[in-house]
Parts: sequence; structure tokens; C-alpha cells
Amino acid sequence: MSAAKLIPAFRRVALIGGSGPMPACFIQAFKQAGDEFEVTILTRKESLEATGQAVTGYPQFHVAPVDYSDEAELFKILNRQQVVISLLTPAGMQSQETIIRVARAAGVKWFLPSEFGLDLSVPANREIPLFVGKIAARNTLEEQAAKSMAYTYVVTGAFADMFVNPFHDWDTENHTVIVPDAGDHGQTKISFTTRQDVAYYTLAVLRRFDQFKNKTARVASFTASYADWVSAFKSVNGVKYTPTYEPLSELERRMVSAAAAATKDPTAVDFKYIADQLHAAMASGRGQLDVDGQKLDSDDMSEVSPTPLAAIVADIH
Repeated sequence: MSAAKLIPAFRRVALIGGSGPMPACFIQAFKQAGDEFEVTILTRKESLEATGQAVTGYPQFHVAPVDYSDEAELFKILNRQQVVISLLTPAGMQSQETIIRVARAAGVKWFLPSEFGLDLSVPANREIPLFVGKIAARNTLEEQAAKSMAYTYVVTGAFADMFVNPFHDWDTENHTVIVPDAGDHGQTKISFTTRQDVAYYTLAVLRRFDQFKNKTARVASFTASYADWVSAFKSVNGVKYTPTYEPLSELERRMVSAAAAATKDPTAVDFKYIADQLHAAMASGRGQLDVDGQKLDSDDMSEVSPTPLAAIVADIH
């Protein structure tokens, strides 16, 4: 069936989170979808003006200021919605379980949580402390699925357009990168999706309710290793990056030390600890979605033209 013939089972969509780069990508995708969807953007009151300006002139959008701790207010907004897409960041994840419960009580039919990232059906990925909120949301959603509200997890791998930065140990000034190494010198494949492609693929999922009801949709713009990124920089814009290989055993040693420090003082956990956890997952092959012969669901979403690796590195100087 061609993408043009796909008709969404539900048109009324509530988008949780109206400010920031990821919501901006979803707003762009919904703009391009025209009147295919009617979108209500829930945003904190302090972001109301900016969010409203972003959708001025697009009648398919409505903006609703909300206090996520006010369940009565939240219920009133969600009462006529059919689908909820959560774009909450890790900092706001504590609100997601409340939103899930209120959404089901309000009669929402389908909930897509803020899942985008590593595949949490992989047991070792579920052990990463960063994802405690996501796991709690999964548990709540799977309980609610038996009470009439369906769910779908949209799993995307790493964000391609955020990968080349100091958090992932890329130094764009000196053209160096520290590569987490499980013994293959950075050849382990990782699934990547740009944030704009995340939005486009999520809309493609919305057109396929029967296919993804109470399931996981695995999507990616491309699959590449650290070595592929280094090679792409050389071939696309002539920049030679020098890799330094950090053994997986060193990452794991540092993680154990950081975890022990966090037990004594929770404020001791920093971004390096979080980065080490993600890099260990990547080096171990837990960042690739199409493993063991699995086909990516995005392969059948012909309405999306994924962003290639070459386009990402061409924009980085």
C-alpha cells in the first residue's frame, strides 16, 4: 500500500512539550502534514508565547498552557484527544506517569511516550540509570493497555544531529575523537536518526495504528560505526579526524567507580557518568536496532526520506 493511501485511525493528537529542539521538529512535521492531523500542543505557561508564534497561521494547531501537576486541568485538555505524544526530556520525566494515568481516564486511545533512543527491550539497556523514568512509564503503559489505552514505543537509536559534540568525545577544533572500543577499533554499528527524522517517522507510525498497537517501532536514518563517521568526514569535506581508542573495560571500571561515589553522594553523578553508560552500550552493540536479522520498521515507511550520514557531516566544520 502506498503512503498516500494510508489514513490515520486517529486525527486528534496532543503533543506534550511545546518548546525546545525536538518539539520544533515535530511542529515542522505536523505543518507539512497539513490537515491530516489536528494538533493540540501542551506547553508550560512560560513557553506559551513562543509556542504560539511557532504555529501562527496554521489552523490545524491549538496551543494549551498547562501545569502538569494539575490533574484536573490536564484532564480537561486531554478529554477530547485521541493520541498523546510525549516529548518530555529526562528532567521532566517524573510528570509522564501522571500524564499517562490522566490520559487513560480522559479517554485517550493511544499513547506514545518519550522513548526515542536506545531499545529498552534489551535487558542491559534497561539497567542504565538514566532510563529509570522511561522504564516506569513503560510499566504504567503496559498496565493501562489492558484498560483500553494502547501504546507504541518509537525507538530511534542515537540522535545523529547531536552525535558530534564534546558529550560524545568529539573535538571539532582539533579534529580528534575518543572511540569506545570493544576490541574492534570502532567498527561496531550503531543506529542513528536525526531529530527531524524522528518526527517524520513518528507521524508515519501514526498512520499505522494496527501495525504498531502495543508494540515497538524501530526506525533509523542510517546505521554507522565510529569508523564510518571518521571516514565520512574525510570523504565528504576532507577533514581527517584522529581517533583514540578507549577500551570498554576502562569505561566499565570508571562506571563502577562513579556508581559507588553516587551511592555516597547523589550529587557526584555527572554527565561523564551518563556518557560512559551510553558509550558502553554503543561499544557493546546495544545501540544497533537491526540486529540478528531484524528489519527496521522504517524500511517500509516510504513517505520518509531519511537523512544520510554524508548530509550530517557536511554541515559540521
